[in-house]
Amino acid sequence: MSLKLFTNSAEGFEKTSIAINPSFIVSVLERKVTVAGGEGNREEKTTILFGGDKGTWTVEEDFLTAVARLNERD
Repeated sequence: MSLKLFTNSAEGFEKTSIAINPSFIVSVLERKVTVAGGEGNREEKTTILFGGDKGTWTVEEDFLTAVARLNERD
């Protein structure tokens, strides 16, 4: 089993490392969220690694970086 390292962005765990088994990942998606701020709304992107019944992880890496890392050879 080979684990791939990502930067967690789940609330309460921001900026911590997370190691994920790529064989659990069913799909990767990028979600755009509008965040209200004191200086107006801003759009943020987040990458979600979906593992079906194994779980879902939100990571800081952009979509293409996450896909490339998951596809790296061991």
